[in-house]
Amino acid sequence: MEKNNILISLIVATRDRINDLASLLESLRIYGYFKRTGFEVIIVDNSYGSDELKELCRHYGAKYSLESCPGKSRALNKGIGISSGQYLAFTDDDIVVRDNYSFDILARDLKDNENIGYVSGNVIAAKIVSSAQKIWETKGGLSKGKSSKLWTNDEFASYRFSPWPLFRICAGANCMIPRKVLDQVGGYSELLGPGAMIGHGESLEIGYRIIKSGYEMKYNSESCVYHNHPAKDREIKSKLYIYGIGDTAIHAHIFWEFFDLRSLWWAFIGHPAYTMNKFLKRWFGKYPLPSDYILYSLAGSLMGATLYLSRRIGLRR
Repeated sequence: MEKNNILISLIVATRDRINDLASLLESLRIYGYFKRTGFEVIIVDNSYGSDELKELCRHYGAKYSLESCPGKSRALNKGIGISSGQYLAFTDDDIVVRDNYSFDILARDLKDNENIGYVSGNVIAAKIVSSAQKIWETKGGLSKGKSSKLWTNDEFASYRFSPWPLFRICAGANCMIPRKVLDQVGGYSELLGPGAMIGHGESLEIGYRIIKSGYEMKYNSESCVYHNHPAKDREIKSKLYIYGIGDTAIHAHIFWEFFDLRSLWWAFIGHPAYTMNKFLKRWFGKYPLPSDYILYSLAGSLMGATLYLSRRIGLRR
């Protein structure tokens, strides 16, 4: 297939989770993605190279690439570099698809409105079996809601004293960015994301740069992928802790890189206060997660910015 005939490149970074990846590839096969003209699947092995993974990719017709230097962002950037699509879609290896059109929905949004530089879709639980999964889903899990929303330049301009609501827009497990936008803003920050200095926040950081470059963003709930949630209570608490670290570390990063004073305030005061307020809301029955879940989020939130700055300063020495 000629490079200029590929409309969508789906890029997946993976590391030592071959069973999860096999489920994703099988779901893509079931819904006909590997037979489509103008669609390619790129798997980037962020480990030391696996013959089993290479064979799995060959079996399904996915492109295999190796990025042995640890870091999900490095792997995604490797995938971007070898991709051919006009629109680059990103998802995770613990995702499955259940339709043959969700990526087309995102591409249509970008095609219909060239002012949009980033579009995300819904991330729904693949199954809800354990009590921990049920608890997490009472808050919505990874979903950003049932209502689609276009975030315009005027709306972003209205955020004068508080940071842009990146967490309401950016979804690393289901998003798409035009190649022309990535050519302008660059790839994912290799300081952020699993396996990097801070294990979260890469999808938020690239969203910040896209907004800063003058693009609008959209969340389209009609595009859905399905996430295999952790089943154990301690696994979800660990995830909430990592998310908490990332939620303030990302704003320390934004302040460091772009001197955005809104993010300095949010990293050290705003987000921790926002998280602590969940205890009060829980007390009045207006927040579904138990207090011990909130505590893990708060612990991560309180240390994220300091952890980022201490490691960033250490890099300069």
